[in-house]
Amino acid sequence: MTYNLRLESNGEEHEILDGAIVGRDPSADIVLSSPTVSRHHARFEAEAGLLYVHDLGSTNGTFVNGKRIAVRTLCDDATVIRLGSKVLTVINASGDTGKAAMCLTGLDPARVARDSAAYAAAFAAMCLVYPAIGLGCTLASGIFVSQLLRSRG
Repeated sequence: MTYNLRLESNGEEHEILDGAIVGRDPSADIVLSSPTVSRHHARFEAEAGLLYVHDLGSTNGTFVNGKRIAVRTLCDDATVIRLGSKVLTVINASGDTGKAAMCLTGLDPARVARDSAAYAAAFAAMCLVYPAIGLGCTLASGIFVSQLLRSRG
């Protein structure tokens, strides 16, 4: 999966590479010029096609969808991250919406496309997973149907 970060203030996008450090220090992979952003504020990690962010002990904190985080936190398309006063949005550049929930639940999209019992299990799992990353069940169902149609088409 490929993810980008879009800076709300100017629309600028940066590709997020595994291990990318975001901060105000010129050595950071993504530099945010603001006194409210720590030199090495947060790190992004990719694992099994999923994207995570964690705070690196910043002064002003890292917030994911409005909640301050203390541990590594899952991000998906449209996740809003605030580092100090800088607001960024995660953009799923690969267009593979819904894969995160499928990966988290261990469900194979191809099997889900063939098997109605797997479909029901996947839908129920997505309704549980997506609220944990800030999305409601209604949105999860739309994402799931979209993913299902793509895997069948």
